[in-house]
This record gives sequence, C-alpha cells and structure tokens, in this order.
Amino acid sequence: MKSRMLIVLTVVALVTLIVGCAPPTPERVVEEKVVEKPVIQTVVVEKEKVVEKPVIQTVVVEKEVPVEKEVIKEVVITPTPQTGVLAEITPEQRAWLEAAQLGPFAPATEDWDAVYEAAKKEGKVVVYSSSSRIFDIAETFQAAYPGITVEGYDITAPDLILKVKAEQNAGIHNADVIFVGDPPTVIPELVKRHLVWNFVPPELVDVIPEDWREPVLMHHFGMKVICYNSEIYDKAPVDNWWDLTREEWKGRVIFKDPFESGEIFNLFSMMVKNADIMAQAYEEEFGKPIELDEDCPTAGHQWIKDLIENEVVLTASDGDASEAVGTKGQTEAPIGFFAYSKYRDVLKGKLAFEAALDAKPMAGVATGTTLSIANLAPHPNAAKLMVLWYMGDEEGGKGFEPYHVPGDLPTRTDMALPEGMFGIDVAREVLWDLDYDWCYLNLPDIRDFWTIHLQE
Repeated sequence: MKSRMLIVLTVVALVTLIVGCAPPTPERVVEEKVVEKPVIQTVVVEKEKVVEKPVIQTVVVEKEVPVEKEVIKEVVITPTPQTGVLAEITPEQRAWLEAAQLGPFAPATEDWDAVYEAAKKEGKVVVYSSSSRIFDIAETFQAAYPGITVEGYDITAPDLILKVKAEQNAGIHNADVIFVGDPPTVIPELVKRHLVWNFVPPELVDVIPEDWREPVLMHHFGMKVICYNSEIYDKAPVDNWWDLTREEWKGRVIFKDPFESGEIFNLFSMMVKNADIMAQAYEEEFGKPIELDEDCPTAGHQWIKDLIENEVVLTASDGDASEAVGTKGQTEAPIGFFAYSKYRDVLKGKLAFEAALDAKPMAGVATGTTLSIANLAPHPNAAKLMVLWYMGDEEGGKGFEPYHVPGDLPTRTDMALPEGMFGIDVAREVLWDLDYDWCYLNLPDIRDFWTIHLQE
C-alpha cells in the first residue's frame, strides 16, 4: 500500500515539475512599425487616387501578429493622368508644342530677337491664305525680316479648309500659317480638332477683346453688304433685301458663288436664323404678310428661293462682282453684295460704287477672318513672326496695311480706324453678328436648300 502511494506521489510531482517548467503561452499584442521594404503578406489597404502628380502615400495597416512579426505601411503610387489639351493630343504633338513654345507651353512673353534668329535658321514660312493680299504681305515681311522667304498661296476659303484637313489627316505638314475666313467652320473643324493652334502675341492680349482672340485669333472683320454703282445712282436704288427679288432686278443681282465663299452662306444663315425679322421686312416692303411656299420653312428660306428664281448671277470672286457693279461708264449696272473692303478700288479711282448701309432689316453681315499656326508646322518660329506681322501696329501699318481700308474692321482696339470706316459700335447696329455654333449646325441644311433650288 505504501509502495503504491509512493508511486502516485512521484508521478504527481513529475507532472507538476513538467508543467511548471513549460514556457508561458505567448501574449498577443498589436504593434505598428514602418519599414522601408515591403514584406509579402496579405493586408487590406484603402487607397486614395492621386490626381495631379505621383505621391508616395503611406497607409497605416493594423493587424494582429505575433510579437516577432512587424506591421508595415504599404507604399501606393498612382500614375499622373493627363488633363485638358494634353490629354487630347499625341506625343508627337506634345513634343512639337513644347519645342515651339505654343499652346499650353506658350511663354508669358516672347523674346522676339531670339525668335527671329531661330526663324532665320528655319529659312522660310509657308502661308495658306484665303485672300490675294498675301502677296503684298509677303513682300513687306521679307523686307522686314531678311533671311526668311515667304511662300504664299491664295486659296478660296472652302478649298483651304478642306486642304488643311486633308493634309493633316494624311500626315503632311507643309503649311505654317493659316489665314482664312468662315469661323463657324474653322473653329469646330480645325481649332477644336487641333489641326491648327491659336497664337496671340503676348503684347497684344490686352488690346484685343477676349472673344476676338479665343478660341482663335481674329485678324479683322469684313462686311458683306449690298453695293450699287454710284455713277448711275445718286443714292441706293434699294432699301430692303426683298427688293432684290423684284422683277426689275431679274438677272441683275450678282455675287460670289456661295460654294466659293463661306461668308455668303453665313449671310444666308443669319437670314434663316432671324426669320421673324425677315418676315417683318417683307411686310414693310410689300404691305402684306408673307406667305411661305410649302418647301420654305421660314421667311429666310423663302428669300433665298425667290432670289434664285430672280435669276441671280454668280461669280468666281468678290473682285469679279465688284467690277461688274462698279465699272465706270455703264448705263445699266447690276446690283450686288460682296466684301465692302473692295472699296479700296474706289479710293484708287478704279471703280465707282457705294454701300446701301440703310438696307432693311440689316445692311449685311460681319465676318471674321481667323489667323492661326498649323499643327506640326515645320517653321514655327517664322510662323510666330508672320502672325505678329499680320497684326500690324497702332497706325494700321506693317502686315495690316493691305487691310487698313474701309470695310475691314481691325480687332486691335488700339489701332486707328481706316479713313471713312465706322467703329464696332456702329457695325453692330447695321450688321448681323454671326452666331458661330448656330451657323455650323444649320449650314448643311441651308447649303442643301440652296443647291436643290439652284438646280431646278
């Protein structure tokens, strides 16, 4: 019995000894510590998206681990996204813009001496122009900037716009400067698609109203108005656009083919947009409310149709139309509407015509001419100099001289007006101001309407 008790006590003692010598159960704690190198483990991390530039973001992650282990902070790097213009262009365009210092990389001021030196290395500047006055500008530019040759092209506005689009889409980059009217088409099809780039010489920013320099620089505003032979008539023989649809003017109304000049279609578009005003002008002229034909949705459409049916005469240029109206020695001259800037030929004694500025409901339409630099232009520094030259000086000299004539309104508010030219306040009273967005959306239908009725 004693022997058994001794054995039991011995076993209990041994068990107690073993339990007492065993290591204690490790206590579990939460600790956080930052390390430089990531440790591979599965963690849940909340990430913040970085917008402007890559930021090394430190995120504290709490996790219960044994004491020997370490809690890390995960490093999260998000690439910088491109925004605005830079998100819409190719790497090639970005590199060119940066090198040329254009677009988002344009400096606040230009070192024109440095630009000239760079332009001389380029050697020439290529200008696509919708005005024949490019050749006058080329001559004066080359005299002012020796070492730079001007290669100028006189192209009708519709063909010029098509040419720029075709060349750019084909990867052909010949042009440097684009000088063309029809802003309702230029802005959505060239400017917004980055086929041309706006460049405003920094020193001119404060003297050109913002809406005349953005989204593209306007060089000047021209006027499309009714003109008559001033040798035959002491005063305008018409005082209303509806007069042109009368029998007495059948076959004797002349103007440039609209498909050769976007400005004519812009004039038509303003008549359609202001159909109520055209209807009122009809009633004032004929003493009764207008009755629209079934195929004429507005009074503007009716005017276009009636004009066509009165056997209009179309020419290839404004110059042809102004000569037909203003040639001296005629006994029965036609009446026409064309660019009033042709009045420079009257001042030179070549022609005799005046504008019917009192015509109802408006004398005509003001049309802007845009000036820009072609995308990926091969001679960007020479292009900058040409834009600066085109914009002239306070007296209307330098490259602006050929345009410093009655009928062309400068966009520089510090420039003296041409002799006999009224200011913008008067112009807005007697001329329709184009609604660019409306024109662009509605011009296709107006062109179709013109074409269908012209072929009938």
